[in-house]
Amino acid sequence: MDHIIGSTGITSAADWILIMQRSEDGQAAMLCSEGKMGAASEFSLKKKKGIFFEINGLKRDRLIQRKPAQDKILEHVRINSVAKQVLIVKALKMNAGNVSRYCKKLIGDDYIYLTDDVYYATPNNPDKIDP
Repeated sequence: MDHIIGSTGITSAADWILIMQRSEDGQAAMLCSEGKMGAASEFSLKKKKGIFFEINGLKRDRLIQRKPAQDKILEHVRINSVAKQVLIVKALKMNAGNVSRYCKKLIGDDYIYLTDDVYYATPNNPDKIDP
């Protein structure tokens, strides 16, 4: 919040400060909260009906959520023993670039891994609560 407020003196003078700003991924917004009565928190906001926003959880929870397309890819990899990118694209009728991007995200989050151009589901990896 210092990049918006500019001085930590303002933070100590106010009882509570709420700042709404665009999220890092540019897809949603965040509500940053800091004050004397509670710990600093960051909430994820979801746009509703044009200009209205609704809190849909903590920012850290939103960052680890998978998108529906990632869920489809993960399920396909779990079911099929040979899950190459070309086969995933054909089976799910998705753009090859999107499949590549989603697979990189799933690899980064340790849901799948890549060996010899074949994707495999990471064994014993339940959905994570904390990153």
